[in-house]
Amino acid sequence: MYICIKCKQEMHCHKNSVGANYGDGNILPGDVFKCSGCGSEVLACRKEKVFDPKYTTQELYFDMTNREYPALIKLNDSLKYKNKKSLFSKIIELTNKN
Repeated sequence: MYICIKCKQEMHCHKNSVGANYGDGNILPGDVFKCSGCGSEVLACRKEKVFDPKYTTQELYFDMTNREYPALIKLNDSLKYKNKKSLFSKIIELTNKN
């Protein structure tokens, strides 16, 4: 169980199969939990990384290698965009759908 520190509400699973991508196929598999009170989110991961060089084990990946745009993205979508501005727009769109 996860509890939101800000509003002391229980956090519930919002999205399964989300990986924290540390680059070169190193992934921490996890799930996104969301606070029912304030909407804060946390990515709860396993303790150990898994090797996923083709990025196929998770539905979404949280890019830990790019601190400028640390958002949930479908890894395959990131390959379609040639500049950061268009990729950032797609990240916002995907994040708002969840």
